[in-house]
Amino acid sequence: MAAVTAATLMVGLIGAAPAAAEDTASPDVLLSDDFDRTAPTGWGTSDNGLDYSSWSSRAAVASVADGAGAITLNPGESAYLTPRSIQAQDVRISADLRLDQSGGRGYYAYTTRVQSDGSAYRVRLVTDAEGRVQLSVIRSRGGVEAELKSVAVPLSILGDGWYTFDATVTGTDAVAFEARLTPAGTEPGAPQLSVTDSSRERLSSAGGFAIWGYASSSATAAADLQIDSIEAAVAAGPLSSETPAPEPQPEPQPEPQPEPQPEPQPEPQPEPQPEPQPEPGTGVASRGAAVVGTARYDVPASAVFVDVKSAGGSPTGSATAPFRTVQAAVNASPAGSTIVVRAGEYHESVEVPFNKTMTIQAYPGEAVWFDGSSKVSNWSKSGSTWVSSGWKAEFDDDMLNGNASWFVDPNHPMANHPDQLFVNGASLRQVASAAEVVPGTFAVDYATDRLILGSDPTGKDVRASDLGQALNVRSANSVLQGFGVRRYATSYDVLGTVRMHNVGVALRDMVIEDNATIGLFVGNDRATIDNLTVRRNGLLGMSITTAYGTTFSDSLVTDNNVEHFNGSPVAGGVKVTRTRGIVMSNVDTSRNIGSGTWFDESCYDVKIVDVTSNDNTEIGIHVELSSQVTIARSQTFNNREGIRVFDSENVLITNNDLGNNSRHDINLMQDERRQATHKVGRDPRVSGADPTVTWITRNITIRNNVFGAGGPRAIFAHDTATGRAVNTWNVTIDGNLFSSSTGGPSMVTWGGSGNVYETFKTPAQLAAAKNQGWRNAQTAAAEPFAAMRDDIAANTAIARPLPAAISSLLGVAAGTVLLGSGR
Repeated sequence: MAAVTAATLMVGLIGAAPAAAEDTASPDVLLSDDFDRTAPTGWGTSDNGLDYSSWSSRAAVASVADGAGAITLNPGESAYLTPRSIQAQDVRISADLRLDQSGGRGYYAYTTRVQSDGSAYRVRLVTDAEGRVQLSVIRSRGGVEAELKSVAVPLSILGDGWYTFDATVTGTDAVAFEARLTPAGTEPGAPQLSVTDSSRERLSSAGGFAIWGYASSSATAAADLQIDSIEAAVAAGPLSSETPAPEPQPEPQPEPQPEPQPEPQPEPQPEPQPEPQPEPGTGVASRGAAVVGTARYDVPASAVFVDVKSAGGSPTGSATAPFRTVQAAVNASPAGSTIVVRAGEYHESVEVPFNKTMTIQAYPGEAVWFDGSSKVSNWSKSGSTWVSSGWKAEFDDDMLNGNASWFVDPNHPMANHPDQLFVNGASLRQVASAAEVVPGTFAVDYATDRLILGSDPTGKDVRASDLGQALNVRSANSVLQGFGVRRYATSYDVLGTVRMHNVGVALRDMVIEDNATIGLFVGNDRATIDNLTVRRNGLLGMSITTAYGTTFSDSLVTDNNVEHFNGSPVAGGVKVTRTRGIVMSNVDTSRNIGSGTWFDESCYDVKIVDVTSNDNTEIGIHVELSSQVTIARSQTFNNREGIRVFDSENVLITNNDLGNNSRHDINLMQDERRQATHKVGRDPRVSGADPTVTWITRNITIRNNVFGAGGPRAIFAHDTATGRAVNTWNVTIDGNLFSSSTGGPSMVTWGGSGNVYETFKTPAQLAAAKNQGWRNAQTAAAEPFAAMRDDIAANTAIARPLPAAISSLLGVAAGTVLLGSGR
């Protein structure tokens, strides 16, 4: 698998209980501290007279010396420090910081508006092993963590240089966050992260804050965070109110085929082991699986029990004489059984046969993991590497009958090799031979049965994957719920670490992570997929195919394709093919290498609602070779393209938020494929060419959306293969709010025959040329989406009332007038 750093550091400004503000210095200054003192344990008293209360795993975690406050954490340690005597609602914080040393990934967060039940906001700064940075905003409410937005910042804070972190949290009806990180002493510029929370879950009350740190138990070295010149004050306004608007960018010339962009660098990956840190999400509602070990499903009186720690003997499946393996329980139990698995790691591959409908679930409140790896301890030093002999596990690296080159990026030539090795929970990068092994990498020699490791394994937990699949469920109406699956060396042709073959299956509260290719495969009708967390899988998080009538909801499918396969033909978060009548709702498919959400190959009657697909390296939401698709109340920011409609018809894009996508927010495309003459990509259940899915781009409605600034075009419509003019496509663009494109990017680029393009920079130009009945609006100046709150409120009247079918889908009254997602 691709390299994942071994250490985790979490340091945050986390909320304390609200208290009365102390009237020191300027009444607007809440905390001021240059750390011009020495304190061997704790941080003592700030420059404006506030005592830091603290807790830590050991006394010397926090200290002050050489003009900086330090938090030095060994693996597994944590600490927080809080000036408890302050509270605030609108806050601006500024601090100079750097990493003096780091064992790996780091998290820093400014947390504010903490409520009595612990609910709070955090503006978070994340670093990888090289100190590269990602900014994000987290809301915690009622124990549910939701990520509102995340953006990468091209800086490293590891080393001697200081960096200034600025953030503001302002507002009540809509809570606005802005943050930036810049080299200390330089012109700060515009915020790099901007997001607004206007949801019903927003937090409006005042609260305090603290400084908190955590280092993962898998870290290989101590992490030392240095903080200097910290100041928190009542915010007069957001950061953007302090900085001039950016210079307008020159208008790009529309091209039939835009020049390819450099491949973005992968975002920092979450730790392989569960850590006390928030799951990603957007906060529309709870997303993702319950933490492994916390799910509680009822245990029927007739349950069959499994306990890996049982003594053996003569198991009957009772609570007092459980089976030791899940496969033994499946083999011995009749159809209709519920198999209840007690706490532990289950190193096995389970097959549920066609004639046995089964429910497999974790015992209430107990952590159950299916783990495809084994510990490796027989290492001997060999030059600059370490060798383990007698390794017999071998896996097929074939893809699509030998056509691996279609999938594999030449820059990552071992991507299709399923072998995996983990040191202290972090996966190492595989290389082709022992001669290429260096620290942080490994090789497998099948001919001599050896593992070759480039990092010293002494005193570390080293595991290698030796099983290829966790669960292969062939029966109808079977259920999997409440447990985790990890570290299986799944070959591509196996199709999924968890594979569901039959109709009516259900998966709930499952974590599927760190597997070699595809995490989950669902291949038949009427599946229910709910509250899953699918992350850090090698090629694709989930594959859903020929699954008519399926519902997929409340889930996280993030940070997949860690092996860096090509974006096509399949890589990233979720890919759905040859499926009719599917509803995908409240799912986060962000930060995947490739596309986040992809419907392809003759999908029909697709509803994509409340989906967040941000920070993917390719496309946020991709609809290809499909028909009758609704994309509603979703968000796509910071991708290469926000939404792509390719060879698809009867598509409604309504009430979405888009912006800062590096090529286009919405890309409407046509190429030479037509279902009438192309067989590849047809639904095999439909005989011959399907007249309901023609693969002709037409009948596209773009309505009630909000487009923030940041990309070269809001909407690009073109056919560069067969020359179909967009005027013949029946495209409607109505009721939308665009960021200003005056002097900069185009609002709409409209393709004609012969590769001739029309460019429209204002709603008036577009309406005059295409349809006088369209009513769209535009901001007076270029604004990122997060800064458009007032513009959205002022222009809501341009939005078209929601028809009954859409209002029902969104759960609002028919005729509601809504501009954007309303989040």
